[in-house]
Amino acid sequence: MKILARLTKLLHTADVPPGVVKNVCCVARALTLDDDIRVQFGKAHEHARELASEILCTLTDLLQKFKGDKEMVSDIILTLTALIVRNEFCQKVEEAGGITFVMDVFVNFHDNEKLTRQCLITGERTCW
Repeated sequence: MKILARLTKLLHTADVPPGVVKNVCCVARALTLDDDIRVQFGKAHEHARELASEILCTLTDLLQKFKGDKEMVSDIILTLTALIVRNEFCQKVEEAGGITFVMDVFVNFHDNEKLTRQCLITGERTCW
């Protein structure tokens, strides 16, 4: 996947702007959709697996960087949820401190219904 290398490069820049992170998250989520109606089984799972193996830890680290920005946290958590397709990726998120951060977001932004719902979905996906 040529685009994977480009997405990874964008996220690994020293001072990645919030707009770039938002767009990378959007592209990553789009690549996890099963959109090829010509075949019985699409490659969404493979795409999610490849993306997760490359950018999952980086996204988890970016949660700390943008912890005060509700929209950025929302986009990153939504993307993490889309990429967690295997147990090993749940373990990666846990080891990187992602689950603790999601719980902190859940507590700190309890008044934001969208973010609370995303945290609950992420919690369900990571098998707390």
